[in-house]
Amino acid sequence: MLMRNIAPHELSRLLDIPVRALRGGCMDRQAKVDVSIVASVELHQDPNASIDLHSHTGNVVWDSAYILAKFISEHLPLEGIGVILVLDFSLMTISSSDLKKFCDHFFSEKTVLELGSGTGLVGISAWIAAAKLVILTDISDTLELTRRNVETNSERICASRPAMRYAKNSIQVMPLTWGETDRSQYKFTSDYPDYIFGSDIIYLKDIFNALCQTLQAFSDPNTRIFLAYKQRGLMESDFFAIARDMGFDVQKVARNKINLEFRSSPEYIIVEMRKTR
Repeated sequence: MLMRNIAPHELSRLLDIPVRALRGGCMDRQAKVDVSIVASVELHQDPNASIDLHSHTGNVVWDSAYILAKFISEHLPLEGIGVILVLDFSLMTISSSDLKKFCDHFFSEKTVLELGSGTGLVGISAWIAAAKLVILTDISDTLELTRRNVETNSERICASRPAMRYAKNSIQVMPLTWGETDRSQYKFTSDYPDYIFGSDIIYLKDIFNALCQTLQAFSDPNTRIFLAYKQRGLMESDFFAIARDMGFDVQKVARNKINLEFRSSPEYIIVEMRKTR
């Protein structure tokens, strides 16, 4: 299903990118995502590559990454964080008035694994929120863009805000092919990460088993797994059936915890998974 040379409104529907993100009938190759939670972060994307279900899906910021980043900021920590995400053309801004509370009560000693990181929005947001260690992973072909975003932002933030508890080695980018079960090279402070995040990673039925195998290998019953996705009729329910058969409990996150812009769109879903055995 090649998505080249199609109308802007059709591209918007297929890629989940609002039409307001399109300029002159196409998306700007140099489009940037600006994220700030006390610190400002820029995420480069390359939406002009030929994107289909099997290639280059990590080149753009998808709505589900936006939704999951906001969910992390608003609902996983205690109340009162007050994070706002605004998407304006190709510019996305996240701001927070209470980073310290976020750090102290949620991520300050937590470790995070992100699967299918793509541009890195979710993983970098977790790092800014002061996770002790964040490992962003994807297939090797996508990691160049992920590394570019991580390296650019980590250098700038570490240099400009020395008082903040950030260190370059607390955010890492590593290849991870789903189906991989050897976690020995991924050096979490304990055997398993505290959180696993993934956005729009359940759209290919032929990798459902492999993805579940990786989730099983990289989690224990204390690991909280959050997946955000858009229901596209791509047999997503089969993925969760496989996950349950492998011993995961799967629960949908309440609609009132999905940010307001997407709350009335039932096709956008966040689930929490936990290993039960």
